[in-house]
This record gives sequence, C-alpha cells and structure tokens, in this order.
Amino acid sequence: MKQITPEHEFIFSEKFIQKAFEKVCHKRREYSCNNDIWELRFNWNDQKFKILEELNAGTYKFDTVKEVIIDDQIYEIWASSDAVVLEALTTLLKDKYHITNECNSYHLKGKGGVKAAVNKVLNGTKKYKYFYKSDIKKYYASIDHDVLLKILKSKIPDRSVISILYQFLKRTRYRDGYYKSTLKGICRGSSLSPILGALYLEEMDKCMKNTKNILYVRYMDDWVVMCDNRWKFKRIIKKVFRILDSSLKLEIAYEKTMVGKTKTKCFDFLGFNIGVDVLRVAKMSVRKLAERIIMKLSDSKNTAHSRVYDSGCLGANSTKGDLSIPVSVSKYVRRWLRWIKSINENAHLLYRTQITTHEQKRLRDNVL
Repeated sequence: MKQITPEHEFIFSEKFIQKAFEKVCHKRREYSCNNDIWELRFNWNDQKFKILEELNAGTYKFDTVKEVIIDDQIYEIWASSDAVVLEALTTLLKDKYHITNECNSYHLKGKGGVKAAVNKVLNGTKKYKYFYKSDIKKYYASIDHDVLLKILKSKIPDRSVISILYQFLKRTRYRDGYYKSTLKGICRGSSLSPILGALYLEEMDKCMKNTKNILYVRYMDDWVVMCDNRWKFKRIIKKVFRILDSSLKLEIAYEKTMVGKTKTKCFDFLGFNIGVDVLRVAKMSVRKLAERIIMKLSDSKNTAHSRVYDSGCLGANSTKGDLSIPVSVSKYVRRWLRWIKSINENAHLLYRTQITTHEQKRLRDNVL
C-alpha cells in the first residue's frame, strides 16, 4: 500500500499513530497468545496506513467492544486496532485541541495527582471553617451523550474527529452472547475516558474558579469545597446542585456527601480520612484491602496453588514452616503501603481497629 502524503494536510499523522501503537503494544505485552494484538503487530506496516487513510477520510469504524467483570466492576476491552486509534485520539485532544486546559481536576497528567489533592485539602482544613465533600453517583455510567457531544463540538472544529468520538460513545458491547447498544455513559479502561470525564465537569470548575475566597479541589468526580463565610458556603452548594442537576443531568451520591465544620468533623477523600492535623487511611480503604486479600487467598486455596490467570497470581511462596501465600498478595500489599507513604509519610495506618472481627475471621479461615 502506498504511503499517505503530506502529513500536515491530515488531522491524524503517522507519528501519532506510531506512538499510539507502541503504547498499546506495551500495555498488552502480557496478553494471551490468542489476542489480536499479535496479529496487528505482525501486519503493522500495512495496517498502519490503512488505519490512517480511513481516519483521515472519516470512514473508520470501531469493532464491537468486549465486556469483562473485574472486582464487580464492568470494564470494556477494545480490539487492538481500535485501542491504537483511541490512544492517538487521546494524544490529539490533549496536544492539538487542549480540551482540558480549563479543567481543574487533579487526576489529569501534570496536576499533581492524589498526593497534591490530599495535601491541599489537608492544608485547607487549617485555613477554612466549613467544608463540603461529595461525588457523583455512578459517574462514568451517568454521563449524558448529548451534553458531552455539545461540549466537544464547542472545542473541536473538525467533524471527522467528532464522528469518531460519537462512535466511541455509541459503541456496541458484547458479553455472554448478547450484543447491547450504548445509550448513556462512557467506558472504563480506555485512555480517552479520563479526559472526557474531566471535561464533563468543566462547567463546575469554571464556576468555582470565579468564586473568590474558597478552596476547591476536584479529583475526577470527587470534590471538596471549603469556605469561611456561612452564607456564601450555602450559595456555593446551591450552585453545585443546579449545575449537576440542570446542566449536566447528574445525580449526587448523597451517602458519600458530608457538610460540616473542619474543626469538629473529619471526612473521607480519595482513600484518606482528613481533618485538622489529622491524616489517616480511611476505614473503607483498609476494608477494601482486606477484601482483596481474602479474594486472592480464596483463589489460591481453591486452585491448590496452580497458576491463576483471572486473579493474576504467578505462584506461591512455599517455605517449610511458613504459610503459603500467593505472590500477588504480597506484591499487592507492598504496592498499597508504598502508595500510602507516597501520599504523606505522616499518614497513620490503623489496621486492627479498622478491619472488622468478621473480616479478621475470614482472613484466618482463608489462610489456614
């Protein structure tokens, strides 16, 4: 196949596609030998220019997306060629259109991540009197396609890019022999989803930015607002409700919402319990850790230490006089502890007081 001429005439360039291909190859380097990534790698020199031609002509079509369930969450696995296109599209939206420049979400690259968000909120408890912490109920699954497309059209002038984004939103999903059309929500597990998730709440970011003398911290759909003035604080909460309900068609997760004084209450944010001079691991984070360990130990016990592909166990440590624990469990706990220390070295770890007696019994039963 002939190479496509002058890259500057096209929206998608060979450079974008090649970098996206390398990223996908790296992410899928340990996939099964039956996965389509190996066929794509073998035929990449021909497939690359075919994909480029279809993208720039506006004729590229996504394949059906396969759904898998991991830890009770539904994730969608795209065909390898589609994953390359989504990686290239992600780079295009960030580097050419800069669609998230006005977003103030700490989950975006370069914003500081969980560490910056948690420490900013921790410092804010010493300066502000009132706090309002909340998030969105089933955020990814609740995003309205029409609202999101309207936002995207205001930022992206190229109709071919909008067409691809439309396909991404209106994808067809496959699971257990059934095909389903998507009418609402964006998928988990795609490189494009965090950008679209950040963009969808841009209106709230702008509203908070234009409000003086407050602290506003958002990480995807979790946010904290702090203020000193009680009446101003109430108006801010009303604004948030109006934006989410009327403009964005989202529902607040009331069970995760807290309002109060920073001096008398602590609140959970991004896995930590935060208050004035208080930073400790949230009870829910420790319980999730315990549940994950129980799950991995159960898998290991049921399979008699054989290789467990679904849980990711690579083997078992079997030394005389010691318990046999899957390697994945010890790796998972070490990563979890490193994550805690990376956020703040002064964060307290209250293991025994935060794991219930029932969970401790389940741990003992699965280990012994």
